[in-house]
Amino acid sequence: MIKRKIALIPLALSIFLMILIFFFSSQSGENSSELSIKATRLIAQTIVLEFDTMHVQRQNTIVDELHGFVRKSAHFSIYALLGLNVFFTAYFVVKRLKNQIIIAMSVCTAYACLDEFHQLFREGREASIKDVLIDVCGVGCGITTGVIVISIVFYIKSKNRQNGSL
Repeated sequence: MIKRKIALIPLALSIFLMILIFFFSSQSGENSSELSIKATRLIAQTIVLEFDTMHVQRQNTIVDELHGFVRKSAHFSIYALLGLNVFFTAYFVVKRLKNQIIIAMSVCTAYACLDEFHQLFREGREASIKDVLIDVCGVGCGITTGVIVISIVFYIKSKNRQNGSL
């Protein structure tokens, strides 16, 4: 029973991430691009030495070169977090690891497809199979991270039991 209550935490985070993804996908192409260019510029200011002292044209070139990578990294990252949280939700509710992985992968993949479909109805946006594949890779990374965390916890618990600590 307590495991099911704990499942509410990653479930709430999953719902929050789904709402956040929906919000980003609801933006027009122009607004989405403007937001990601601002984020890219901020990242460039952080990682490129002397970015602020460069000529504006050079700054814009750097931002243009990084922009696509930043957008795709955002897809990957937010879906990795979603995959991790959906996996942990399934972990606390479903018994078998295989089923936990299948549920998390299925839910997140379906959401990625729906997210891209949703963009078809937004001005200046389009659906992209490439983005779905990037999202699914992020989900896989998030689930893998969850499996590793669970494995480490079980390993530590088993070591502690062997040593009489628990």
